[in-house]
Amino acid sequence: GQTKEKVFVTFLVRDLDQDSVRLEFGAEHVRFAASDHASKEYALELQLDQDVEPHLCKWEWLQRKDRLGDGVVATLTKVFPAAWPTLAVDQGLYPRQVIERDWNRDDAAVTVEEDNFFEEHAEYLPRIHTKPELLEEMSKEGVEAVVLLARHNACDQCSVAEKTFAAAAKEIQRVAKTTKVKKME
Repeated sequence: GQTKEKVFVTFLVRDLDQDSVRLEFGAEHVRFAASDHASKEYALELQLDQDVEPHLCKWEWLQRKDRLGDGVVATLTKVFPAAWPTLAVDQGLYPRQVIERDWNRDDAAVTVEEDNFFEEHAEYLPRIHTKPELLEEMSKEGVEAVVLLARHNACDQCSVAEKTFAAAAKEIQRVAKTTKVKKME
């Protein structure tokens, strides 16, 4: 579950050996390792969909035993206070038996806002997600430079900068079209 400022992740292991629990928080990941009383080891690294503040993250023992086992709950503090659409970068890596949403810890008032920035400016701002897409844009005829806008839709400073960036991109495209027309004449 999540609130605007935090994400809660519960790790459960049947017959958990409490002395074996290890959690590590990074800006982009959470690592969990533990074993059960039969010495079977469990480990999971979640590559988080959004960044967290590692020094503000913590974990504690789950107060009640869950039907799936004993556990710990990790409280992750978000860098940007906004709803996360998903917990992990690639949710498909984790089967439903491993990850499921804890609706008890969810704040119903927190909703994922649609980010339409690139749709609004699609005419002059192509959306590039991967290195191959970047290389494709760079190899197009007439492209002399590619300027990237790295942004987070929940960042106030980013939203101010993106308006300026979009206006500049639109103007560059207008000038480029005008120059092409003049060259053809």
